[in-house]
Amino acid sequence: MKHTDIDPWCTDERRARFALAHLCDPADAVIDASCARQGAPATLARLLGGGIPHRDREVYGLRWHRCDLDTEHDRAKELGVRWVTRRNPEWPRGLDDVGVVAPHVLWVRGHANLASACDLSLAMVGARACTHYGADVARAWAAELAASGVTIVSGGAFGIDAAAHRGALAAGNTVLITAGGVDPPYP
Repeated sequence: MKHTDIDPWCTDERRARFALAHLCDPADAVIDASCARQGAPATLARLLGGGIPHRDREVYGLRWHRCDLDTEHDRAKELGVRWVTRRNPEWPRGLDDVGVVAPHVLWVRGHANLASACDLSLAMVGARACTHYGADVARAWAAELAASGVTIVSGGAFGIDAAAHRGALAAGNTVLITAGGVDPPYP
């Protein structure tokens, strides 16, 4: 963030996690453990102040100055994206099973409540270069499961993932999990 004070981003858990999601690498066990012990606001302040061992203050300071969190926050609103953190009722409780390495933030687009959608869900993932038969089976199974109330969760890649999403969309709910965010057109 260009010449922006850190204090507004350390005011609460949700805002601090939004900042950490932009600054830190995914599944950084040191940062995640610090958040679990001290909370995200204190972790963010310590990270940018150089108070976390083995985390270079200059690297994170540079990331901080290059990232415009206010613009990112406004862009999410513009796109109709809401961001969900662990303490939000929409957080899928199944993510608690992965422990401290769960993402800081989930960016969610769509009308369904994410926690409710994931209560009864099944991940369908597979090869990008699948056979036509494989894609047909994935689509048919996903449609049948979605019609019976199961939410299909997949990564959205070509092949099995995309076929599963198409089948689920024809009959019920699907959740796309992507590391690239909700606005980049990938795949």
